[in-house]
Amino acid sequence: RRDGVSRTTDFEWIKQLRYYWEENEEGEENIRVKAVQAVFTYGYEYLGNSGRLVITPLTDRCYLTL
Repeated sequence: RRDGVSRTTDFEWIKQLRYYWEENEEGEENIRVKAVQAVFTYGYEYLGNSGRLVITPLTDRCYLTL
């Protein structure tokens, strides 16, 4: 248990940008990008965020709600 994460529903886990290899209904395999409640099909473009001056747990939460 690291950073207080004990379940996959913990905020410390779901706030991370996560990549999953999944198969859709037609049998095609795609990479799905997940963060908090957002889910995107990976389009092979850079998905990073812009720089921030200070990163704290509060600014993380605020940034993710925008």
